Amino acid sequence: MTTTTDRVVPFTAGDGMALNLVNVRGDRAPTKGPVLLVHGAGVRANIFRAPVERTVVDALLDDGYDVWLENWRASIEFPANEWTLDSAAVHDHPAAVRTVVAETGAEQVKAMTVVFRCCQFGRTAFRSRSPRAVDWSDG
Repeated sequence: MTTTTDRVVPFTAGDGMALNLVNVRGDRAPTKGPVLLVHGAGVRANIFRAPVERTVVDALLDDGYDVWLENWRASIEFPANEWTLDSAAVHDHPAAVRTVVAETGAEQVKAMTVVFRCCQFGRTAFRSRSPRAVDWSDG
């Protein structure tokens, strides 16, 4: 397991909902750009940090990435609320990406999404509501 330090970064979704990102840092400063990990519904961003020997967060940190975990409106981090895939695609994810770009100054943000988040990020991209900073490549 990699030793980490967390920094919670609040951001506001496009419709005014208060959400947050967790910027995870390892023992070394990042040598690569930011990567945003987006969880499924009914969990929180820490799902990517299961109590196992080595997590995906550890692997990304060890590979030099600047790791960001998004808590969007369906996260159990927040009080229960009504949401749709469209509301997250239009309001949450673009604001999260803009926040990561503002915090890092990066020109690109890689995204790792699970379950329906893939659909949401696709909707975000096709609606052209996300900044061009999202890297949709396989790299």
